[in-house]
Formats: sequence, C-alpha cells, structure tokens
Amino acid sequence: MQSYLFIGGGMDSLNIPAIFLFVAGFPLWLLGIRAFDHLVLLECTRHADAWKADGEPHPYFFKGGYKWRRSLGTDFASQRRYLVWLFRTPEWSLSDPEAARYLRRLRLLAGLWNLVFIPIFLGTIFFTLRPG
Repeated sequence: MQSYLFIGGGMDSLNIPAIFLFVAGFPLWLLGIRAFDHLVLLECTRHADAWKADGEPHPYFFKGGYKWRRSLGTDFASQRRYLVWLFRTPEWSLSDPEAARYLRRLRLLAGLWNLVFIPIFLGTIFFTLRPG
C-alpha cells in the first residue's frame, strides 16, 4: 500500500497544503519555546531559590550567555516546568511583570499551536488523502 501523506510515489503524492501549513506554523512553536527560555532565564537570575526548588530547569535554545548544567534531572525539570507553567502560575512570577508577560506569551503560543494549528494541520492531511 502506498502512503499519500507526504512522499509516497512521486510528486503527485506530495501533500503540499500540509507541508505549507507546517512551514507556516513552525514559528509559533519556536516563539513559544523562546518564551519558555526567557522564563527560565528570569527564574534563574531573579528568583534563584525558586529555580533550585524547581530542579534547575534549563532553556532549550536561548541560553542567555550562561553555561547551563545539563543532566537527566535538569532535562526532566525543564520538561516538567514547561507543562506546569502552561496551567499554573508560579508564585515567583506574580511579583515580576516581565515574567508574567512571558508566561502569557508562552500560554498563548502553546494554545495556538496545540488547539488551532495542529488540528488544522491534521485535518489538512486527513482531507487531502487520496485512495491508493
């Protein structure tokens, strides 16, 4: 059976709308990661006690000129903080307007990516499938 999602049997099987949507929406994901990276940097530099209590998460891309300690524990802390901060406001950010701004940006971009972009992308793939 031939796959018609992306590349299956030649140029006629490329799902151009899905590829275009992915390329167009990818900046949402990158900007969301950048917002998270700024939050981690702010937590580390302005709220060091909270950063240590959170397991010393590290940024993904934007390092802010620091050499971050990487380990399985800090990787886990980063992933956990990313998910937790989407749904809970960290106490340290309540008194930090810049952190509150990045937290709103992270939530907005993650919401757009997961609740708008991904369903449209998957719908495009589903509705442009051609029977083999």
